[in-house]
Amino acid sequence: MLTTVVASTTHRDKHGDKMTKEALESMADKIEKSGRVPAVNIEHKYVLPPMGKVISAEVVPRKDGEYQLEVNQEIFENEREINIKGEKLIELSSQNDKRPFSKNFDYNKDKLFTIAYDFINFSKSDLDELIEKTDDFAETKTFGRKSLVPDPVVMFMLGSLVYFSRKVVKKTSDKLAEEISHDAVKFYGKLKEIIPEIVDKIRPTNKVPTFIFKTKYPEEKDLVVEFVVKSKAPLIIEEALINIEECINKIEEFLEMFDIEMIQFIFNVKEKTWHFNYFTTNEGKVVGSKKSFENLRIMRIKLDGTNKVPVGRNDLCPCGSGLKYKKCCM
Repeated sequence: MLTTVVASTTHRDKHGDKMTKEALESMADKIEKSGRVPAVNIEHKYVLPPMGKVISAEVVPRKDGEYQLEVNQEIFENEREINIKGEKLIELSSQNDKRPFSKNFDYNKDKLFTIAYDFINFSKSDLDELIEKTDDFAETKTFGRKSLVPDPVVMFMLGSLVYFSRKVVKKTSDKLAEEISHDAVKFYGKLKEIIPEIVDKIRPTNKVPTFIFKTKYPEEKDLVVEFVVKSKAPLIIEEALINIEECINKIEEFLEMFDIEMIQFIFNVKEKTWHFNYFTTNEGKVVGSKKSFENLRIMRIKLDGTNKVPVGRNDLCPCGSGLKYKKCCM
């Protein structure tokens, strides 16, 4: 299904920010010429699989003298169930457009890692304080979402999966393994230092923050791996990240059959286990667990407002985090 929507304008938004015409033209040009296209997501929910993709974009004048970025987007209708070694998954794809999705991975190799904050989730003074405290070991970036009060999200970007996985480290030389171990100790030390500061300052305070750790898969330079942990506890986050061997096995299993460009896993804090969520391919396909697409369906019902959402406030969130719905994706 093809639809045309206004993605942005040169008017001031809810947060008081204003895009220039040049910025809109740059966005349109990137969509038209980069070879990659943005995913169509619901409410900037990073744990939901894309439900479509942007096909084209152009900047057009408005009657009030301002400008708007109009995008043509395709909502995927090609859905099929696939079976991979006994596991039933859902695949979505475009009818005609085979371009892969845009990537949001920007890592500075001169720093231990890169942190990306949504500036809406922090006061200016708190964000400035966080940036100052991490300046010597982390590069800081900010991003913005259109929601008035978006769910609290912080992204960490690291250059290699070897910081996390013992399985990957074992494949390296002794000298390199020693360097990796040293960097991993530094990483987890800084993580324990900064997570409590973030939790103390992030808002809204009634939601458990989502931490997304993005990194590159060692032998697949273009493959980005995302590990999602929803927790306020540094020790839970560290425990999750140092026990990802099952995720590595799943990646290697999928790579035998698909040309994957991004794959995401969610940590269940109750079960203390990782669950595969979804991946995207270099042909622009989306493949995910049944649970991930059920969560997508629930969010679409919620936004539509015509049907009762089939999950209660105190039920476990269908995203697989192990948290109650009211504290997670509600």
